Amino acid sequence: MEKIRKDKLVLQSAMELLLTYGLAVLLISILIITFYELGVFNLNPSTLNTCVPQTGFLCQTQVLINNGTYYATISDLKNSIEIVGTACSNSSNVPSSSSFISSNLNLVENQQEILTFQCPLTSRVIGASFKGSIWIKYNEGGNYNLISEIGIVYGVIHTTNQSSSTTVTISVGQSTSLTSVFSSSTSTISGSTTTYETTIPTSVSTTSSSTSTVSTVITSPSTITSPSTSVITSSTTSTTVSTTSSSTTTISSFSQNTYYSYSDVLLVCNPSSAESLDVCKYFSNARISEGFNISNILNLTDIPTSETVNDIVTNSILSQIKTKIATSRNINYIVTTYGVPLIDSVDSYSIDALIANNLTDVYNIVNNPYYGVINSFGKGNLENNTFSSSKYHMYEVTRLDGPTLQSIYNLIKNANNASDSANHGYVLLNSYSTSSTYQEYESLFTNPALTLNSLNVNNKVVNTSFIINVKNLSGYASWGSNCGCSAGQNSSKWNLTFVPGAIGETFVSTGARTLIQYPWTGGQSLISDLVMDNITGISGYVSEPYLSAVEDLELLFPGYFEGLTLADSYYNAMPYLDWKSVVIGDPKAHITTI
Repeated sequence: MEKIRKDKLVLQSAMELLLTYGLAVLLISILIITFYELGVFNLNPSTLNTCVPQTGFLCQTQVLINNGTYYATISDLKNSIEIVGTACSNSSNVPSSSSFISSNLNLVENQQEILTFQCPLTSRVIGASFKGSIWIKYNEGGNYNLISEIGIVYGVIHTTNQSSSTTVTISVGQSTSLTSVFSSSTSTISGSTTTYETTIPTSVSTTSSSTSTVSTVITSPSTITSPSTSVITSSTTSTTVSTTSSSTTTISSFSQNTYYSYSDVLLVCNPSSAESLDVCKYFSNARISEGFNISNILNLTDIPTSETVNDIVTNSILSQIKTKIATSRNINYIVTTYGVPLIDSVDSYSIDALIANNLTDVYNIVNNPYYGVINSFGKGNLENNTFSSSKYHMYEVTRLDGPTLQSIYNLIKNANNASDSANHGYVLLNSYSTSSTYQEYESLFTNPALTLNSLNVNNKVVNTSFIINVKNLSGYASWGSNCGCSAGQNSSKWNLTFVPGAIGETFVSTGARTLIQYPWTGGQSLISDLVMDNITGISGYVSEPYLSAVEDLELLFPGYFEGLTLADSYYNAMPYLDWKSVVIGDPKAHITTI
């Protein structure tokens, strides 16, 4: 009996121990699991950092750079405050006054801002961990220089130094009621077609200026008007500008890492569209490790999400981007996103094309000064003529846009996997058209093929039929619905399969009249259908560009397959700015390296 009593006492003590400490063990386990999920124990450099916010704050979009710079988005404020300084410490102790970076930023209730903090790192090796706290010094009401800890940082150094700037520079914009535009703003395009008489140059080469009048089928939601004489000028003028630039320019040194870096990219988002913010977040997270500086994010204010807007809205977009660029350094490329308007309704111009042209000190350039700068494709020629906004007085604008979020994400994902896809696919140059007029332009396809052959790029010219159900494409060009054949009309049924990194062009007057429509419902073929087919880059036109203004395939494909970025490739092949072109894709996507 005594032994049984002792056994019961032992069992009772054990149960009391479990009851006393079991809850604590459970809580610790939950914390460990939570921290594991947050990535606190994961030292993989690709893992984003974690900020555990204090009450009244919301931390997100964090990244830690190996120079100690830490970016974090804060929001969820309950009162308006003026931030006068930011700091980061490696303990919970309040930092010294000298540790705070000066700032001058007013935040209203529920506004989001990306702040920059400077953290005292003990190691600058990518993958090294850091734990500390982030702080703000602020004024609120009649109280000045208040200091508050806003979050506990569990950081993993994610990438190398992107910028020496340590000031608060990004205004992400005030939160608004976000409305989905996928279900409510899809453009309705009439299925009918109208025949117009248009003047089309007999060649888009740089040596011809003669023209002939032909009948072409155009579908457009607005009246088609001819460009003025001052716009469609002889391409010889453009060539003269390009040749001069090419022959007089010498770059003393070329850095491949700098050329492919995203440090000179400005990302333009529209907070009125939840999808636009999603795309911006996806792109930012994907490109931070490749040099993208989140201080180069602009969230437009008071801009609608419709694809077509009037010139008042267009001018507001241009003004906001110009103001942002004035405070940013070394911007060469601008990326617009889904939700940023596409077309100016006054002249049916591409807003992207207006951005490219109208932000610099040289206003209203008609002939693209970068067109044909690279017309031979040796390594040195490419290196010495890569793009610079200060040199050419323009910007290269590409767009991350498409019918679905996933199709837009794929533009970014496929750019990641573009390397050497020239070895895994071929360029299809489908020149077939039933129109005798278009048949005269066979050289638009055969000349690029000859150049690609000289560069050992696999390609195929097809002029006997408009072929569909094609796989393994690294490049694509065709007349699209201008083939005059039933197979070319419904672009959503072309069933093309592209390898990552593939680019393309269709000679279609209104192929970019909408980018959110899928599937095709009438009118001319749409480049949005090729975006849904996972092409990595594609250009199109929001309204009639005339054949003299379409991308030059003899410059586009060879430049890209020799190592130019997607943006440089398209703009080197684009005759005119301030016109109708839209370039879809990640600006720094590239097949191989220079």
